[in-house]
Amino acid sequence: MEKQLSQEESFEMIQSMINISRQNFRNGGFYYIVWGSLFFAAAIAQYVLYAVFNSELHWLSWAVAGALAIVLNIFVLSGKKKKPQVKTYVGRVNTYLWTGFVISIIFIAFLASQRLLSETQINPLIIMMYGFTTFISGGMLRFKWMIAGAIAAWIIAIICSFQDYGIQMILVAAAILISYLIPGIILNYTKESYV
Repeated sequence: MEKQLSQEESFEMIQSMINISRQNFRNGGFYYIVWGSLFFAAAIAQYVLYAVFNSELHWLSWAVAGALAIVLNIFVLSGKKKKPQVKTYVGRVNTYLWTGFVISIIFIAFLASQRLLSETQINPLIIMMYGFTTFISGGMLRFKWMIAGAIAAWIIAIICSFQDYGIQMILVAAAILISYLIPGIILNYTKESYV
């Protein structure tokens, strides 16, 4: 027979789950730093390959960064599996959100490869997706820096829509810096009370 929890025990359990979610989210700052750094570098590399070297393979910087990010994730996650972790609702939602983001970016890349999107339509869509995912992630745990970064990404996406392709690459780098990397650094190095 199940034991009924008192009101105080129920509250303590809920508070414990919220604290676990916050700590897991805060620990996720590492991923924002890693992915943000890799993709910021990819955006800058793409611009250099495109604008300086006039390379048609400028997009390969994204494939290299993606492969490195996957390898790093596997490496980091393999070390964490030794420790049992509590899966929270917020953690599961965040996992699905970011998985959906990756699938959406792959779909945008597929459409671009089939010439169903012009090169100047790709970057505003991708930046808009950065804003969308970081807005929801930041909102789930009320992390104001990520929410602000998301809003900035949406503004950059609008500006990006009216720029030529070379400038768009710089704006992608700016959006990654503002919506991923800076909030990730703040998240990783601030006190828990901010999250």
